[in-house]
Amino acid sequence: GLSLSPGFLSGQDKLYLLDNYYNLQKVYKQYNVSSKWDASPAKVDSCSFLPSDVAPMSHSHTRPSCPGKAIWKRIQTRHGVSNVSDWSVLPPPAESPLSAVNNQTECPAAPLPAQVKEASNC
Repeated sequence: GLSLSPGFLSGQDKLYLLDNYYNLQKVYKQYNVSSKWDASPAKVDSCSFLPSDVAPMSHSHTRPSCPGKAIWKRIQTRHGVSNVSDWSVLPPPAESPLSAVNNQTECPAAPLPAQVKEASNC
């Protein structure tokens, strides 16, 4: 937390700022964010929004590319992975419901209070 709200401690009637607040404030003040970077909510809400749409960036950013087969195979081999997987292929979706996987129950086996059963659809 950054602060203790009034009344959090007995006899505390004012906001009490913790060390974390002051440490964060010190780091925050090291950076100067220009107001020219302010953008309207309509512009920022766009899925294709880029900061460079608002103001020119000092450094260009190129999108990273996915690692090639030689890289992911070397990483997995170096770490002793027993089943080297192909990172260019998405794994199949998980089986659902869990009853389809070794007949697992989705609700606890121990007795539950009626309210919990009702809320959990068990």
